[in-house]
Amino acid sequence: MLESTTFSPRASLIALGNYLENTPIWQLIEQEVKIKQKVLQHTPTDKLKDAWISMLAGAQSLVELNTLVRPDKALQQAFGREGCADQSTVSETLNACNVTNVKQMQLASKRIYQRYGKGYSHHYGKHMQILDVDISGLVCGLQAEGAEKGYFPNQKGKRGRQLGRVVASRYDEVVVDQLYNGKRQLNTSLPDLIQAAEDVLDLDETRRQQTLIRVDSGGGKAV
Repeated sequence: MLESTTFSPRASLIALGNYLENTPIWQLIEQEVKIKQKVLQHTPTDKLKDAWISMLAGAQSLVELNTLVRPDKALQQAFGREGCADQSTVSETLNACNVTNVKQMQLASKRIYQRYGKGYSHHYGKHMQILDVDISGLVCGLQAEGAEKGYFPNQKGKRGRQLGRVVASRYDEVVVDQLYNGKRQLNTSLPDLIQAAEDVLDLDETRRQQTLIRVDSGGGKAV
């Protein structure tokens, strides 16, 4: 008879974990992201993975890692983990990250997307590449870096940050994510987002001519 610890209420997520463990995604992250922190039981990469698993499991905050992931041995094993770090130590790892680590993660994400993204392998000779650029407000805690009063739909007076995003619409893929302070608007973020998308997609002059960029009125005025 199977032990109860081999069962999980997240069967579909376990299937995803088993699939991803057969890809080099986390090896690419480990190669690029170097967080300076002493290793006692779990490496910084292990703790980043635990945080990621908790988000996939539906956690709204990091504290839920202890209730969603730590008791679920089958879920941990599906993602190649033999245990799960406590949420407090995962928080310490995230707090230890600096600007360099963010850039390292962006580079790792770029390498992963270029390896697996359909948008990157788009055939520019057959179809236009369609990129939608937008920015949306995310409410967060008052102590969070960049938390400011800004535009947050149906949440007047709240503080938060703005998430800029470039999407390859033919493939429903996120090409670029950029986090800004709460007052940032699309018209000032647009050049950064487009430049980042050009870098990820390797848009040379020929590819740019076959790329359509769509923005709403917040992107600025036509001239």
